[in-house]
Amino acid sequence: MGCVGGFNKHCDVCICLLKEYKGEIKKNNYFKSPKEKTKENNKKNFYKKKLNETLQKMNNDVKYQHENEQLLELNGIYQKLLSLDSQRNNYNYNFNSYEENDINNLNEII
Repeated sequence: MGCVGGFNKHCDVCICLLKEYKGEIKKNNYFKSPKEKTKENNKKNFYKKKLNETLQKMNNDVKYQHENEQLLELNGIYQKLLSLDSQRNNYNYNFNSYEENDINNLNEII
């Protein structure tokens, strides 16, 4: 009996990391002290680093077309989360209804 490894193992890890990263992005940190903001930014950076590593491992383990499609979908979700995070950091505003709909759509996928 074999164990789950390779692409599928990293895919499961990636999905969990995406959920955690999404949770960090949704937090409203605009009224927190600089020390608390730094702590949350460190968490976000941790998730970004782990997601990059996991997606790279998945990319190395792709063997079939359906795995490639799944990798592209997960990478697209990650890119969307990065964009939302960047918008919040650059413009210092809360999610508006458009972004909230994007997050809700991501909830259906993740």
